[in-house]
Amino acid sequence: MTVHPYIIQNISSNNNLLRSYLDGKIPSIDEVRTALCCQEKICTPRKPDHYFTNWMKQQDCWQNQDGGYQAHGGFYYADFLWKVYRALTKDILESRGAKIYLKADAFVQWQDLVTKNSPMVLQCAYLSHRSPKPPLDNSGVLDYAQNYLKPNFIHSSLPSPYIPQLEHLLETQGLCEKM
Repeated sequence: MTVHPYIIQNISSNNNLLRSYLDGKIPSIDEVRTALCCQEKICTPRKPDHYFTNWMKQQDCWQNQDGGYQAHGGFYYADFLWKVYRALTKDILESRGAKIYLKADAFVQWQDLVTKNSPMVLQCAYLSHRSPKPPLDNSGVLDYAQNYLKPNFIHSSLPSPYIPQLEHLLETQGLCEKM
C-alpha cells in the first residue's frame, strides 16, 4: 500500500476536514476525497475537475485493512489515518530500545512534516506499530505508559536525531547547562 505524498501532507491539515473533526463528525470517503481535490484545485486551477477525481480514485490508500474498498458509508476512517501516519513515520523515525529517534538523514523531512502534523500523534502512531499492545487493565496501561510513553514524552514531544557520538557524550558526561 502506498500513500501519495500529497495525501500524506494534507490529510490532517485540511480546514474542511478539521472542521468536521471539531464537530465530532467522521468524514466519509467522498468528503475526504472532495476536500483534498478542492484544496489541490485552488493551487492548480487550470487542470480540469476530472483530473483530480480520477487521480484520487486510483490511489490504493482508500482500501481497508482487508483490501476491500469502502466507497460509500463503510469507509474506515481510522484505518485510513492509520495507513497515512504509518507511511509518514516509517522512513523518518526509528527506535532504539523504548526511545524514538529521528533518522539522522531525515531531519529536513521531519521539519517539513511537523509544520502540518502533530509530532505527538506521529510518535504515537509509530509506537502503536512498533511496540506491543497494552493490556486493557489499569496496571497494563500504567506499565505501557511508564515503559513506552514516558521515555519519549517526558521532556518534549519532539524527538531528537540519533547521533551515536552525542548519545555517548550524554551517557558518559551528561548535560551541563551552566556556563
